[in-house]
Amino acid sequence: MANVFYFGDSGRRLFGLYEVPAEPKRHGVVLCPPLGTEYFYAHQSVRLLGQLLAEAGQHVLRFDWYGSGDSAGEPGDGDSDASRAEDLSWAIDELRDLAGIRKVSLVGLRGAATAVLAAAAERNEIKRAVLWDPLEPATADKNTCVVCHADDAGRHTDAIAYQGPRPWLGDGDFGAEGMPVQALRAITEWLA
Repeated sequence: MANVFYFGDSGRRLFGLYEVPAEPKRHGVVLCPPLGTEYFYAHQSVRLLGQLLAEAGQHVLRFDWYGSGDSAGEPGDGDSDASRAEDLSWAIDELRDLAGIRKVSLVGLRGAATAVLAAAAERNEIKRAVLWDPLEPATADKNTCVVCHADDAGRHTDAIAYQGPRPWLGDGDFGAEGMPVQALRAITEWLA
């Protein structure tokens, strides 16, 4: 079951979609969409990942950055690291309050991976972080997973690589034939 709502303060409302798992675990995941036009191309993949995580028992919050999607603001209003850090902090706190959980994992796609890395370094309640096709070279470790297209795997250390279309380019359908479902399942399993 999904609940749609707005959160944040009155001058900076963020759109959120909370997916309540049928058999919940004591853990949640905040999904951070990519920025700009990549947001639209990757929307279906992010939605599918949210569904897979909820089916696996995770509380899931998908949200739109300020100035994008269904959140308040105009395009470009939230285009700073400080703005995205504030949005992500609100999203983390909102999921913790909604689900009554302490630990949260984060998934950041493309440009959002930078905000995810910063939050994971600053906040103790972050359990794990997934950097999905990050713009900058990244290294996986016990608490950080890097998932990227096979063509980009050489830029990252210990990444899970996938074949097929790249979500941010819009070069494919992101259903069963698009963003490889096996990559989404790998993310889901790693966060379990």
